[in-house]
Amino acid sequence: MSLTEDGAALLDLDGTTILLDLADQLPEGVAGTWVELFIEREKIALYPYEL
Repeated sequence: MSLTEDGAALLDLDGTTILLDLADQLPEGVAGTWVELFIEREKIALYPYEL
C-alpha cells in the first residue's frame, strides 16, 4: 500500500494498482507495509479507469 501526495491510498495487487476510497485517513507509518482488509462482500465495488 502506498499513499499519494493528496492522501489517497493505492493498493498494489500483483502488479495491478487499485485506488482505495478511504472513509478516514490512514494512520502514520502504514505506507509501504502489508495490510489486511476486512470488508463485507456486498460493500465492494470496482470501477475501471485509466490514468
